Amino acid sequence: MGALGMVTRSLTRHYSKKTSGPFKLHHQYQSWRTLILEPLSSESVQVRRLSDADSGIVEVNLHRPETKNAIGNEMLRGLRHTFETLEMDDDANVVMISSSVPKAFCAGADLKERKEMTASEVQFFVNSLRSTFALLEVQCLAGGTQRLPRLVGKAVAKELIFTGRRIEAKEAMSIGLANYTVPAGEARPKALEIAREINSKGPIAIRMAKKAINDGIEVDLQAALDLEEECYEQLLNTNDRLEGLAAFAEKRKPMYRGE
Repeated sequence: MGALGMVTRSLTRHYSKKTSGPFKLHHQYQSWRTLILEPLSSESVQVRRLSDADSGIVEVNLHRPETKNAIGNEMLRGLRHTFETLEMDDDANVVMISSSVPKAFCAGADLKERKEMTASEVQFFVNSLRSTFALLEVQCLAGGTQRLPRLVGKAVAKELIFTGRRIEAKEAMSIGLANYTVPAGEARPKALEIAREINSKGPIAIRMAKKAINDGIEVDLQAALDLEEECYEQLLNTNDRLEGLAAFAEKRKPMYRGE
């Protein structure tokens, strides 16, 4: 995968809206081209932008074969740089995370370098507003005391963690740990199919939906409903909303621009 060296200029059109309430959302949308003067890819994090009909889809490939993609300082810097850049790039709608290492996706933190890392250093990409998902054809092991019970419930999470039991892909899907299972070698085509479907939707609406889901699940129902309303309000004055309404009335496919 080739490095992406890009030089850009910032355009002046902005959309921002402040809302009151406990969340005080202030989300700003800008029509920028990508704003970076150095290559987006690094030695261990390789970035590929899809083109033509798949424009808007970005694949982030983990490439540190000597450690089975264990996250060390160099990879962490590469991931941070990549996701911070994509967060500011209106042309990036969907991010797929993959691995170039056979039989490994990510071995977790590099234990030799772990003592130098803080929890906040690995949190940044979890909060990204872009739609992000991983395509896996390998074993997923270790960790998970916080995110696993949120996906599968406390009882199943405790069983899996306490026993260390390994499960097959179909069981992972049945308990909500995975969305799909496919035959070996078909993970990327399936991931690309999903990415294309997401990419056809309004990018601002997708980002607000992701925020409403991720943040809303951490608070009580009323606070979550307030957040949902505030996220919806962010969409009211966008051109994408008007385009969606017009396309529905005219019975045609909408052409969203993220504006």
